[in-house]
Amino acid sequence: MQESVMMPAKKEVLNTSDFVSVFDPQKISDSIYEEVNFVASIFDMDQQITRKEADITAKKVEDHILNLNGNLQNLSGPLIREMVCSELTGRNRDFYTRVGLSIADAFKIDNAVSDVTHDNANQTKNAETKHKQKADMVARGQALLTIPQHLSHSHIAGNIHIHDLEYFTTRTFCMDWDLRFFFYYGLDPDCTGKTNIATAAMQPTVALLHAAKILCSAQTKFAGSQGFYNFLTLFATYLEGISYTEIKQKMQMVVFEHSKQKESM
Repeated sequence: MQESVMMPAKKEVLNTSDFVSVFDPQKISDSIYEEVNFVASIFDMDQQITRKEADITAKKVEDHILNLNGNLQNLSGPLIREMVCSELTGRNRDFYTRVGLSIADAFKIDNAVSDVTHDNANQTKNAETKHKQKADMVARGQALLTIPQHLSHSHIAGNIHIHDLEYFTTRTFCMDWDLRFFFYYGLDPDCTGKTNIATAAMQPTVALLHAAKILCSAQTKFAGSQGFYNFLTLFATYLEGISYTEIKQKMQMVVFEHSKQKESM
């Protein structure tokens, strides 16, 4: 939201773009008009709000801000948005709400006292996991607001369960891969040809590392677990003619490399 905003008191606004500007109610009107109608267009709906309605809503928010305690010199974009949402609710316009989490929820995740920190036992406790958990809360909020209302209500009521809700609108769930494709054609991690591309592995160590990278790359496209079809049978073709000690070492690498990939996901 472009909540930069000029009024007689010249109140300053901390924007969601992380800079400070002067309050200007026209920016509120522009944001309402553009955002509400943009979201409607995503769902192939007609225009949901007119310029006049946006101007009226912005004026009411401006009046409310003007009536605030004079000691309040700083405003934030999220605070202004909450005021706008309150006004739009009375006009049956629900496309302007923000998805996200409160500062308290964010600190609870940082300190591992939030319920979401126990959602997935496969995730290790580190800074990146905390970052992901915050992003997941945003994605879950977006999903519940954008999927058909009867589905979101049923999920919230416990009548149905949408597993991995944070990925429900953007990713497939689990995947079982057939390594023959990669062992024959090689590895293109993001399937665009723009990253480092490896040809078919000729040595067991290279084949093993390709397998680990396949799972890591695929995790950006899938929500659930990744697996391999007949892994040992297909990998065994690379082990012909080597000693038992070398085979044992390769199997240790399989366990270690895939465990490390799992921890990094």
